[in-house]
Amino acid sequence: MTEIVAISRGDQPGTFASTRVFTTGPDGQLVPDVLPDEYHSLARRRFDLAAYAAAQSVGGR
Repeated sequence: MTEIVAISRGDQPGTFASTRVFTTGPDGQLVPDVLPDEYHSLARRRFDLAAYAAAQSVGGR
């Protein structure tokens, strides 16, 4: 696996936008990239936003 993307509606009708939530880091491992705002609510389901943000600064590009 080289990336995990979030798909959302695009700016124009009938189009889509993608956001790389996880991407491949320099060592070939997946690292956090960009978390869409609407995914922040996952924290209520025990998604660790602090750990995600911390890993962004360590492994991000």
